[in-house]
Amino acid sequence: MNREVREVRPYQVNPLLSQVLKDAELIFGSDRCVSGSRIEVQDTEHFRRCRAELIWTSSDSMSEFRKSVVQGCEDSGISLENVNLVVTASSSFLKKTETIFEQSLSNINQIPAEVVLSDPRPAVLHTGYHPIEINVYLLLNEKLPPRPLRPWRKGTWLARAKFRLSSKSSFTPYRLQRLTDDERDRLNLPKGATRYVEFDGYNPLSNQDEVTPIFWVDAELLDILDANSALKASEVIQIQLIQDFIWSVLSSPDIQQNNDLSNTVWSDIQGSLFGRIIHLAAGQDRTPERRNQLIRMAHSDLPRFMAHVEDAIGIGKSMRYSLGDST
Repeated sequence: MNREVREVRPYQVNPLLSQVLKDAELIFGSDRCVSGSRIEVQDTEHFRRCRAELIWTSSDSMSEFRKSVVQGCEDSGISLENVNLVVTASSSFLKKTETIFEQSLSNINQIPAEVVLSDPRPAVLHTGYHPIEINVYLLLNEKLPPRPLRPWRKGTWLARAKFRLSSKSSFTPYRLQRLTDDERDRLNLPKGATRYVEFDGYNPLSNQDEVTPIFWVDAELLDILDANSALKASEVIQIQLIQDFIWSVLSSPDIQQNNDLSNTVWSDIQGSLFGRIIHLAAGQDRTPERRNQLIRMAHSDLPRFMAHVEDAIGIGKSMRYSLGDST
């Protein structure tokens, strides 16, 4: 069976316009990547301090970039006044998308060759514990008269580039859902419960790439995190939730009552959720021997294993940071 995923768009845009962002680059500190790829930094401290910027094309090709936009819009029957250049940053954990930059193409010569994303720093770039997606769009800024096979709806994108940012401590192997009173009743949880992992038959030792546990987190707490995502305390809560999730997975019967884990090696579980947790806990020492040692530790001495998780995700540093220690 052919599982290739193709993007089908019910309208036509001149290739000069639709491909104009193909050379866009994200620069994050000393790292850079092209559209469709990602940057992974060493730790969360580096993540929240790095300068981030976007360039649409190389500096010596900016005039050609502007010409392609003008010609592409003209050939597509779209006025420059109807198109905006927009940059957004999204966090799947915070369920938050921020518009970092937006400018009309009405005066194409005023479009800067690059834009700094980190000054001021958007809330989603304040922590590296969850992957971030950055998207660049050329999109319609108002509804146009409908025409067959032509874009006309407000918000329709005409060209796009996308990038992913993460740190080596990034960890989101769950489906985050809002825990409401109705869900507490369904799950038979007390009214004061703030988080719960629902496995629903999921086995953390199996290679189920398309299925993940549901991580229920109090709906009001998620709203407060969203509204205050740039606060230091918000970062601590996010990393604590990651730790709580890992504890819930590892304390499940599939792990703790599985005596076969004493003979399991890294290659047996590397594609599973349990394998991803082992990979995270190993930190920078990710040799097969180290990972095999952690597999046995997670089964036989969970509190000690969680100490290694704390070290890997930097919870101590995050706690000190929230109390004003910048070291």
